Amino acid sequence: VHAIFGGFLAGVIVPHDHGLAVKITEKIEDIVNIVFLPLYFTLSGLKTQIGLLDSGAVWGYVILVIVLACFGKIIGCAGAAKISGMTTRESFTVGFLMSCKGLVELIVLNIGHDAGVLNDQVFVIMVVMALVTTFMTTPVVMWLYPESYQKATAMRSDTDNLSVAKDISRINSRMDFGQSFSLVTMVNRIESAISIMSIIRMLKREPADPSAKIGRYQLNVHAMRLLELTQRASDVMKLKDMEETSRQDPVLSVLRTFTSLSGGIEMLGTHLDFQTRSKFVNTIANYSQTVSADMVLIPVAN
Repeated sequence: VHAIFGGFLAGVIVPHDHGLAVKITEKIEDIVNIVFLPLYFTLSGLKTQIGLLDSGAVWGYVILVIVLACFGKIIGCAGAAKISGMTTRESFTVGFLMSCKGLVELIVLNIGHDAGVLNDQVFVIMVVMALVTTFMTTPVVMWLYPESYQKATAMRSDTDNLSVAKDISRINSRMDFGQSFSLVTMVNRIESAISIMSIIRMLKREPADPSAKIGRYQLNVHAMRLLELTQRASDVMKLKDMEETSRQDPVLSVLRTFTSLSGGIEMLGTHLDFQTRSKFVNTIANYSQTVSADMVLIPVAN
């Protein structure tokens, strides 16, 4: 099992500070996904002799192994999720996701086959089980946890968050800190950041007309950066460590530096999120409502 635990320990040893692990992953993931992974699946397929499933008894064992594999993972994980407070639909979704075997199962089976622990027929049975449990995951999860249900759940969550944000806004309005002007802007490129800086300077410029109000507003800027969520391993790693990703992000760092040097901005809030492009608009709208934005700036280039 040195091939498994050796790779695991290599990943654990790599420091995650300053985005080093993410940068290493970005360098090697393309060659792994394009070259090494297809070669590994090809070699696994060459070892699998489907012709050994040549009798009804053997196919009975195949069905039995699949049922036992699904039952153990689905019932066990769904029960644990239900005890943790999830709904029945969400619990079974977790169970089916956990029953997906995928690449790790094939690695273990190949190691067992090469070591002589599994004979050719048992190896084929286990490979078929791994393929069936992997291929059934996506359609079953899409049926159990469809996009319409996800949107309804997200809307309920957003409603709760908005009610809390509105209560906080009412409390702040009763506090004698003067008027404030909340600006939400989307900055996805460094060119957009430069334009936003110019607009901020214009908003904070002293008005020529003493009766004008906007120059005396407390300016609160909320810079939002949305990155497209893909299936790349580096994006998943960035998503799991949002604090470090936000701190290392070059565009948000430029805005923070500009704010600290120029002054005039009472508060700069930065928000980094990963979403699919189809959800960009809803994410901006929900975030703007959460912070009670008076103005939303979206660069045309984005």
